[in-house]
Amino acid sequence: MRCANLPTAIRGIPSWIFTVALLMSSLGAQSAFRADGPQEDGAVAPAERWLTDGGAGARTGVALNRPLTDAVREAWRCTVDGQIVGEPRVWDGWVVLEVLGKKDRRALHMVRLADGECLYKTRGYEVPGPLAPCLGQRTVVARTGTNELTVYRLERTELRLLWRLMTDVPAGEPLVNRSEIYFHNGRQLCRYQFARPAAVWKTDGTYRGRLALRGGQLYVLDYDGNGVGWLVLVDRETGRSLERREAAYHGGKVPEFPDATRICVGSDRVYVRLALGVECQGGVTASACRLSRTRSANGAVSIGAGQFLNLPSDPALHHERVLRVEQCQLVPEGSEEPSAGEETWAWIWGSHDQDDRVLAHRYFHRSLLDVRTPPTVVGNACYLGPVAFDLESLRVFWRQPIRSGVRLVPARGTLLAVEDDHTLVAYREVSAILKGALHRASARAAPDRPKLDEPVPAVAHLRDGSRERGTFEIHRESPRGLVRVAPVHRRGTWPLADVLLVLDDQGRPVYCGSQEDVIQALDREIDDEVAQGYEKLLAKSCRTNDARAIERLLADAWLQGVSDKVAREAESKLKMLAKKSPRVNADLVARLQAEEQGLLGQAVGRLEAPLARMDARRDIRVKIAFLKAMLRRDPHQPAAVAAVRAMLPAGILAPEPLHALDWLDFLEVIEATPVAFVKPPTPGAELSREQQELAKASKGWRRDVVGIQSDRLFLLTPLTQPGRIARCLALGELVCDHLDSLFGPLGKPRGAGHRLKIYLHDSQEDYLQQSGGAEVADHLQWSAGHYNKEQRHSRMFLPPGADAFERVMDVFAHELTHQWVDERCPLFTEDERFRSPWMQPCFWIMEGIASWMEEARFDLERGVVQTFNPRCRHLDILASLVEAKGPRLEWKDLFTFTQIQFSMIPRGPEKGFVAESHWRLGALHQLGWTQLFYVQAAAATQYLFHAAGGRHREQLLRCVGHYYKGHYGLVDVPRAFGVSPEELGRRIESFALEVRKGWTPAR
Repeated sequence: MRCANLPTAIRGIPSWIFTVALLMSSLGAQSAFRADGPQEDGAVAPAERWLTDGGAGARTGVALNRPLTDAVREAWRCTVDGQIVGEPRVWDGWVVLEVLGKKDRRALHMVRLADGECLYKTRGYEVPGPLAPCLGQRTVVARTGTNELTVYRLERTELRLLWRLMTDVPAGEPLVNRSEIYFHNGRQLCRYQFARPAAVWKTDGTYRGRLALRGGQLYVLDYDGNGVGWLVLVDRETGRSLERREAAYHGGKVPEFPDATRICVGSDRVYVRLALGVECQGGVTASACRLSRTRSANGAVSIGAGQFLNLPSDPALHHERVLRVEQCQLVPEGSEEPSAGEETWAWIWGSHDQDDRVLAHRYFHRSLLDVRTPPTVVGNACYLGPVAFDLESLRVFWRQPIRSGVRLVPARGTLLAVEDDHTLVAYREVSAILKGALHRASARAAPDRPKLDEPVPAVAHLRDGSRERGTFEIHRESPRGLVRVAPVHRRGTWPLADVLLVLDDQGRPVYCGSQEDVIQALDREIDDEVAQGYEKLLAKSCRTNDARAIERLLADAWLQGVSDKVAREAESKLKMLAKKSPRVNADLVARLQAEEQGLLGQAVGRLEAPLARMDARRDIRVKIAFLKAMLRRDPHQPAAVAAVRAMLPAGILAPEPLHALDWLDFLEVIEATPVAFVKPPTPGAELSREQQELAKASKGWRRDVVGIQSDRLFLLTPLTQPGRIARCLALGELVCDHLDSLFGPLGKPRGAGHRLKIYLHDSQEDYLQQSGGAEVADHLQWSAGHYNKEQRHSRMFLPPGADAFERVMDVFAHELTHQWVDERCPLFTEDERFRSPWMQPCFWIMEGIASWMEEARFDLERGVVQTFNPRCRHLDILASLVEAKGPRLEWKDLFTFTQIQFSMIPRGPEKGFVAESHWRLGALHQLGWTQLFYVQAAAATQYLFHAAGGRHREQLLRCVGHYYKGHYGLVDVPRAFGVSPEELGRRIESFALEVRKGWTPAR
């Protein structure tokens, strides 16, 4: 039996010897999800925020956070006295929980994201249903009574009560968008504005379930007198019904209010999970309705006819694709018809029904069928119960036995899970936890800033969120060696771990602690500036006599924390304007609008001078990080863009408009990896090797190419995407560093002063054209790079964006390893090189080393390489083949193949082989004989380097030199490793099985 729509996981491998297309079938694909791309209002949860069930108004289960792709472990847990209801809500560094306590009283708990400490609890409320808190603009709106909604403001250590909205009839669960509040009471759908007691609009109907919001429309389920449920699109501004589509029918019944009906709105689909089942043909009861959704060029939305299906949990709607668990039928092997009545549950991912990919089924990854919590999508990663995986390649990032009764919630490098109903558990990447511990240890040993000679007036930001303004002095000496910051104006001291100083009276940045703390503190300074600016604007608006302008500014200023005095003056002015209508000062209204638009720029500009005063060497990382924070608020902020332009190396003519964020990535890399730009050739002058290559590339490739040289790399590339260049440099130097250290004990690398030449392309079309055009396109169309051995250069196509780059890092590492061995390996010289490589036996050693390096884990930020990867794809596939007693190349043949013999390996059988992967979701790997060669060669290298306590490690590296010298006898397995090829193969297969079970090398 096989499941319908099982995908072909991996394409066949071409035979061209220097391409990395051999192992990657989807490397050229761009990320389908861009965090910086345009999004409909309410479509996804903003970065570091999870506003309501499903994250955002559309309840898509998608957020803009950085995904956690490294192994995770528990960071902290917070146990509450009661039951946690629904998903945690997150706003920056705070988590808001709804807790059902004794006597059915419900309260909101405010928890600090950094360490899980409970900072504040509201009083308990007696309500008939959930409080259903919803976050917006640093506020929390909750249903705290039958006819009452309460608005709180998220302060540093408390939820401050701001406003209560009393309704005439029982209120449903609220949905908040900025300063707008939407809810229905079963008979009316309402929109309110913060701090405004009267409704903006109301509409009548028989409404049920939770609201959803995407773009300019609300989505709500409305029942008519015949018990038919209609999905209704409502215009957010006017409350006017735009379109109605049938979505439910329960035999004339209308569900009681409230109910569990939920609406999830994707870009091209809408899913409605129903409280009552729908009777379909054949006596089948469906639990959900799926409707099509289309948008015209002018933004108008229309809804198509619905289709009923079974859907036990909310899906994740990722642009035009959807991840959901539903029932499907099986197709017998060799047949196109499903088995009568045979259905099973399956996790399915796809953009259209005909392109669906089955991720888990009764025959593979069966444990995932027990997961009924909705999935969460972050970037191109998905969290599905105990598994995190990549949505493009379906590669598993990590497995962790996470038990959660609700959807996993992402927040600022953290993953939140509700365990056992009363415990909130936070998971973080192991590397981040270790990095934090190392930073705290180093911070205690030596502060980031030197001792101050005299007290300075400054602002102290404490870890609990409070701030102190006054005069401070920093002391290095203390009984435990901690740096302490003492306020001159009051008694007491604070340890370094608890305090951070920013901005003294002369505008200089004065700080202790981590880079992250500095950025957060400066961000808070900007927030204060914006709040003060809104308060001034609100005071001025009272002179405009424009009620709408005053109301809008009052709502925004109120969210920023306006003083009670200014707010009361604005409210009094509104009451006066309701009685009489004086002439509106249109000129003042226009000036205030212009001032409001420039408010953020003014707030950021206030820190321009402190940034300029930062020490060019000591503070460069903080300066770059803060500029990134500024530009994420506003990518075109003039002061930040100007600061980035001033930091560019001399002689760079950056293309306009300047993509400042991308250039900051470049500046961050060259701060750690010194580079030099090759000067353009001067007529008549003696040219260096690099200048000659630059002149040749400018003439034969493109005129805007530049030459960039680091310690061991020489890049020829256009300056169109500097972030891509930065990542290439960082990874390339890291690969060279690692190979130098591996082979260093065996000799000094060849070619002192010789740099590895790399052509870096900014598009795949350009990469293919410059690699040889149509005659080699078939070999390269699935690759992101290759090494040309005859011409001694690599060509790489690295997509822009960190997520896309991570998917091709293994390609770069594979090809650069070939290039390093060919041009720098110390175990042979050019004169010793074997002149007939196609005839040289033991070809496995050449590809085995490169494939082993492509599976290494590279941490560009810390400059660390881990050569043992427990999720190694090659070992995983080999383990599956061994368990299933599947086909493998004879080990004695593998260890003796020449390149010519490798190229003659048969491609059959026609459909190839299949292997289930522990570290890759989806159906099965589709393999051919040539792919088995790479799998087994890489697995052999992994075993010889890591197993048996590293006993074979040196001999393995020496075999690289023997191979290139043509000394076949010294690479022969019995002579090199003391065992027969068959015995070594059995050990490699056992090693692959042990790694799958959790084996790790001894430290």
